[in-house]
Amino acid sequence: EAVHEVLEQFHMLDPNLEGYLDKDKLRTLLMLRGNLPPELPDNILDACWRVLNKDDQDRVHYEDFLVWTQRHGWSNPFAAMDQEDRRLRTFCKTHGYFILHVEKIKATFDKFDAEASNTLDETEFRHALAELLKIDLNDTGEGRFREMWRGLANQDGETTFERFA
Repeated sequence: EAVHEVLEQFHMLDPNLEGYLDKDKLRTLLMLRGNLPPELPDNILDACWRVLNKDDQDRVHYEDFLVWTQRHGWSNPFAAMDQEDRRLRTFCKTHGYFILHVEKIKATFDKFDAEASNTLDETEFRHALAELLKIDLNDTGEGRFREMWRGLANQDGETTFERFA
């Protein structure tokens, strides 16, 4: 019966019976299946999309969605989170940070982490911090950045996201 219900809801959003949904239709289906509010946060949708969009062709196949619903059910709206999402939430819980703030910091950190190494060098750090604080690098004294950098940099002259946050 549960499989039939999932199929019915999937077909409501897939009237041509193509067997897959795009991201917007997935949002609608998640809200239907999980009894979630219409303003489903993008981070939850993105986490589900990363798990379900297996062929990386901007679509979710019915079979993948069905397997996912059977494994996870709807007891936890974050069941689709990938390892990075879970790591970020654990970090927030450990340090008492709000996830929305940390996600913004992480997005800025990643933007300036040119090598995707989860570290920033001093120049990347300065640009990331200036963007977060909404300040112009030219208007801020060198001493303030240097002082913050010394407190965060490791012996390799880098800082990690965890220290930066």
